[in-house]
Amino acid sequence: MKKAKKRTKTKFIIGTSGWNYPDWKNIFYPKNLKQKDWLVFYQTKFSIVEINATFYRYFNAKVFKAWRAKAKNKFKYIIKVNRYITHVKHLKNSKQSIRKFNNLVDLLGNKLALILLQLPP
Repeated sequence: MKKAKKRTKTKFIIGTSGWNYPDWKNIFYPKNLKQKDWLVFYQTKFSIVEINATFYRYFNAKVFKAWRAKAKNKFKYIIKVNRYITHVKHLKNSKQSIRKFNNLVDLLGNKLALILLQLPP
């Protein structure tokens, strides 16, 4: 008789690409919830979020520290690499840019789940 393979459990972590969408008000976010409290509310429904905005612009250290401070319990971030690195420099001669980006991302500490690279065709 053939021994059955032990099946490993697959863990799904569900989140969205961002949380700061005004058209979510009254649909996802309660009507009277202030925008500054949206991330805290978001965390009551999801345990991870992709920060897509880092693809379009650089944020300073203060913002990364604030994101870390706002992440409750096991909440995590996926950070998208800036397009300057991936789409302008095409990863070439970008050691300094990657180092700068990495230093900022490191500020998230254990709240960083992964770094996402979107590459051009």
